[in-house]
Amino acid sequence: RHTRYWRDWSSDVCSSDLAARELFGEIGNALREAAMTLNLGRTAVAQGDLERGEKLLRDSERALKGLGGRGQLCEAQRALAQVLVRLGRLEEAERFALESRETVGPEDRVSGSTTKVALAEVRAAQGRDAEAEALFREALEGFEFFGFRASEREALENAIDFFRDRGRDEDVARYEARRAELSPSSTAPIA
Repeated sequence: RHTRYWRDWSSDVCSSDLAARELFGEIGNALREAAMTLNLGRTAVAQGDLERGEKLLRDSERALKGLGGRGQLCEAQRALAQVLVRLGRLEEAERFALESRETVGPEDRVSGSTTKVALAEVRAAQGRDAEAEALFREALEGFEFFGFRASEREALENAIDFFRDRGRDEDVARYEARRAELSPSSTAPIA
């Protein structure tokens, strides 16, 4: 439920990302190889293979930490935190979510918000609802302000689930309306 938008195209991307990762490994471009590993990890999670996703995300996080790929490192850390929440390993999820918040650069608007979403998910799972709600709201405001529509749609899914689980129908309706505004108006294939 956290990765509906990834799932739509993940199977097509998986084989090309795998080939790209192998190619980057062959030519010695470790940073791009780690980035492709991150993509493969996200894809595995989107396909429901949490264990494989966790392994790939850990591999990516470890490699990026050693390479200094800060922008991608914070994304690997936050994705790892999110999958660990789903696996019920909250202490470890919290550590990675907090690390992602420390790693994100001050000018990185997208990751500034995505890492808030990851920490919100951790806080929600810990029963720290007030903190989770504040983080979801801040993240969504950031996505909307800077026009990151795809990231906002994904974060809206998480916020809607959070509010629905707490019986907050008014908030659910408001965020579902916003999600509808961001959804494509046509299902016709793009030529």
